[in-house]
Amino acid sequence: MAKIKILPPNVANQIAAGEVIERPASVVKELIENSLDAGADRIEIAVEGGGRDLIQIKDNGVGMDREDIELAVEPHATSKIATEKDLSSIQTLGFRGEALASIASVSNFTLISRPKHAQQGWELNISFGHKKSIKPKGCPSGTLVKVEDLFGQIPARRKFLKSAQTELGHISQTVRIYAAANPTIHFELTSKKRTLFRSKQGLSGSLALWPLVGEKIASRLLKFEGSGPWFSIKGYISGPEDGRSTSKGFYFFVNNRIVREKMLWKALSEACKGSFVKGTYPLGAVFIQVEPEYVDVNCHPSKQEVRFRDGSAIFQALYNGIKRALESRHDPLSVGEKSIHHLKFNNKNKISQLSEPPPIEINNDLEQDQPLREDYPIQPSIPLEVNDSIQTTENFSTKSDSFEPFESSSPFRLIGHLENTYILFQGPEGLIMVDQHAAHEAILFKNIMDSLESNKTIVSQTLAFPIIISKSHDEVSQLDKSKHILKKLGLKLESFGATEIAVHEVPEIVARQPDKTKIISELIDKALEINSSDPKSLLWDLVAKIACRCAIKADDELHSAEMKQLIDDLIEQGITNCPHGRPVVIAISLEEIQKRFKRI
Repeated sequence: MAKIKILPPNVANQIAAGEVIERPASVVKELIENSLDAGADRIEIAVEGGGRDLIQIKDNGVGMDREDIELAVEPHATSKIATEKDLSSIQTLGFRGEALASIASVSNFTLISRPKHAQQGWELNISFGHKKSIKPKGCPSGTLVKVEDLFGQIPARRKFLKSAQTELGHISQTVRIYAAANPTIHFELTSKKRTLFRSKQGLSGSLALWPLVGEKIASRLLKFEGSGPWFSIKGYISGPEDGRSTSKGFYFFVNNRIVREKMLWKALSEACKGSFVKGTYPLGAVFIQVEPEYVDVNCHPSKQEVRFRDGSAIFQALYNGIKRALESRHDPLSVGEKSIHHLKFNNKNKISQLSEPPPIEINNDLEQDQPLREDYPIQPSIPLEVNDSIQTTENFSTKSDSFEPFESSSPFRLIGHLENTYILFQGPEGLIMVDQHAAHEAILFKNIMDSLESNKTIVSQTLAFPIIISKSHDEVSQLDKSKHILKKLGLKLESFGATEIAVHEVPEIVARQPDKTKIISELIDKALEINSSDPKSLLWDLVAKIACRCAIKADDELHSAEMKQLIDDLIEQGITNCPHGRPVVIAISLEEIQKRFKRI
């Protein structure tokens, strides 16, 4: 007797349902997509028991006649594609013809529908893939789908569901996502006769994203755009002050389909470098419209993964759009506080966000690299380290002669030094606080990146005796992949045996540091941990590491002239954030100070 048997249709459908129907929210997603494809402009969702007991979705779409209703619940039955050629030009949200058959195999399923031109509708009932029946039904035009006792006869699936409240939360989020992507359509979600969500029609632009980010944040999202011969991008992103500790608040839509695509997340992550503090993420959404033949949506049963014919074009347009939006923002850092570019700076009214420069050409051929040039040292405007010969002002008393304004025309007056970490200035509109480490780090970073962008080689220093650093055999063998980028930064090294690296030249800025060996080891570790096939990202992180390690530290005492020079450089170079996204300057207006002291 043969061991291999063909599974009964209801069992095969239940297995297929495991790929499509993960939880009640998956049912809601599939049914909403069917309603949208049917041209509905009103979709009402009712759930009970977190979707376990009941999911009911009613729409005013085109509806179905008896023949279509009977076929709609058969596996791989669909009106949206007919031939293999159609798979390359999908323009609907659904197309596989699996959703209704899968849902009907794991629930008590009812479908009621009537086309607008028909005199009567039809009702179809299926119980866990069995007992299919159909009968006439008086009903309004459109379609109603009722799903009851979801996974009721499949305890292995049902036990993995979370609490009713948790599942209801997932359903609510699903409805909100589709409401944000379709602002002209009315969505309503109810449970236990309470309205949990009702969309607001007529909103456009960033305001349409209120279901996902809230009304206040939606009103201040930054808009960005991009385009190519076969695609267009429109999106909205929050500033760093509205960042969150999770990435769940940002959404990607391709042809109005919610997707999860690593390449898109990579573009977002790279564009946010230098604006968002590490570990924080923006809120917002991106809507990408692509000509159907240039995107493959048939990659995953959930239809949430896509593949672009030319992903690099999408990546670059998305990256550039987000980067420009973040660089041009002028949002307050928080209530009552202003970023430095909001204050009046001696006719310099605009200070832009520190940003990643355009892509830098890196020559992989070491023999063709430009020679080291002694006539272009990368020097910060203030000393890299404070030595014992520098005289510091005692206690930084406000009565000290050290606190005169910069010049007669300068709008700033040095007030003092808080905890040897924060420099306080009086500006024309209030109090200015500078984080000395973050500020100096940002200046060093910008100097180095500007030089690399101009194809100028960083000045290096040849060591009298090479520094030997021990690494594993695998690490030593992998270092060749990043060696050309390290050399671009003034770091010349070679393998020294199977488990050691000999460093012969280091950047001059690093050579002056007392812990240069540790810094060099960290740079090598960073080069090994980052994907060397992405030289732009690798270069950014290495320069950020150099700037951070070589900058003035918190708790370093500074002379008043150094403090004044620091803020001069910040204004001159237009810097407000360090490479890691932390603000370097916070300004509090005099008006806000007076309010806090109840003077106004």
